Amino acid sequence: MPDSMLTLGSVTAYVLVILAVGIYAGRRVHDQTDYIVAGRNLSLGMLVFTLFATFYGGGTIMGVSGAAYSDGMMGVIPDPFGAALCLFLAGLLFFRVLYRMKLLTVVDFFRIRYGPRCETLAGICMIPPYVGWVSSQFVAFGFILHLLTGIDTTTGMVVSAGIVIVYTVIGGLWAVALTDFIQALILILGMLVLTVLVVGEAGGLGAVLAAVPEAHRQLIPQGGLRDWAWYIQAWVVIGLGGIPAQDMIQRAVSARSENSAVHSAYLAGLMYLGFGMMPVLLGLAALGALPAIDNPEYIIPTLAMDNLPPLLLAVVLGAILSGIMSSADSALLAPASVVGENLARLYRKELTASQVLLISRVAVVVLGLVGLGLALYFQRIYDIMVGSWSVLLVSLLVPLFAGIYWRRANTSAAVASIVIGLVSWVVLSMVQDQWPADLLAALIAAVTIVVVALATSSRDKPLPLTTLDGNPLTPETAP
Repeated sequence: MPDSMLTLGSVTAYVLVILAVGIYAGRRVHDQTDYIVAGRNLSLGMLVFTLFATFYGGGTIMGVSGAAYSDGMMGVIPDPFGAALCLFLAGLLFFRVLYRMKLLTVVDFFRIRYGPRCETLAGICMIPPYVGWVSSQFVAFGFILHLLTGIDTTTGMVVSAGIVIVYTVIGGLWAVALTDFIQALILILGMLVLTVLVVGEAGGLGAVLAAVPEAHRQLIPQGGLRDWAWYIQAWVVIGLGGIPAQDMIQRAVSARSENSAVHSAYLAGLMYLGFGMMPVLLGLAALGALPAIDNPEYIIPTLAMDNLPPLLLAVVLGAILSGIMSSADSALLAPASVVGENLARLYRKELTASQVLLISRVAVVVLGLVGLGLALYFQRIYDIMVGSWSVLLVSLLVPLFAGIYWRRANTSAAVASIVIGLVSWVVLSMVQDQWPADLLAALIAAVTIVVVALATSSRDKPLPLTTLDGNPLTPETAP
């Protein structure tokens, strides 16, 4: 634990500034459009930084470095490689049409294309991944406060939950985007400082890589079909499973223009791939610097405290907290938006804008407390983070893709695909562990949507893609 009051004071001041910025952003929130999609007024720069910061959280900083330390390059395929792939594919295949539909949530797509029954299922599926994601950020925050101050991790998790819940409740996506911008700048600076110093201390990049065991450098599986199946799942669990994610689509439809939405995904993907390699390098460098560390997920803060003077240590710890908060606020706002905009209408069809706004804010609090409970129970960051996206991969990815690119996809097929994909995933996870349940369940969901759509085509006519207010997408705007 660092002794310097300068470090502690600097980090405390930084957290208070972020809280103040988030609260200030609440002045821009007047209705649910401001709260959920920032009035559809985010610039390209804001979009790039908020997309980058959303992905680059505690899981990337602490979880990826720990996975690289324990399992080498094969252990970090889901993140950062799969996450960068997710951003590129989203910009290439999804952002244009979803932007043209003027959605507030990705669950709106399922109502428009498949009807209210599918909207309900999609909304329910959207909640667990984000609760898991936010809990992983609270775990990471608790670890940092423990290392910084010596307080127990439970107290640290509670503090982090309180901070993130407050400014997310007040400011919505405006608060998230503005704080993400600041957090991303601090994050980039801090990770650059630490990587340059630690890698330089180890003798340079070549020396770090030369000291890494051969098994830790492998990027391609060496075994047979089963190993390749697990390898493919590592790529797609976030690479494809992250595409139907509300937080990412939320940014796309909040852009000032369609081109800004698409270009932001490409630029954020490049940023993520570049800066996402820093925790990987630090994890590999720690094989020599910290050969007997008890918890590999402590690698980055431990390296920072071992190698940096107080002021630079404050910058790096601030960077880590930036990454954690930037993901946690997005992970809270995304499902809360779905609750207010979609699921609440199951009980009351006609809701005013102020009622949707109130419900979304209450949902932030409730979901934040649930995420805190999970964080207190499951205290391994990377496992929580990666596992959170399995639900979206096996349930919503297939009907989202088919709804855009296959005109024969209908309501019966989408509902069947969601249900059978989820059930298959649960059953396969329970009865065997030799083959990747996520990948198999996603393939089963894909076969299901095709078979059911063809079998029910005469009695269940597909619904057309339209905008949120019911206007048809013209040939110029349709995919």
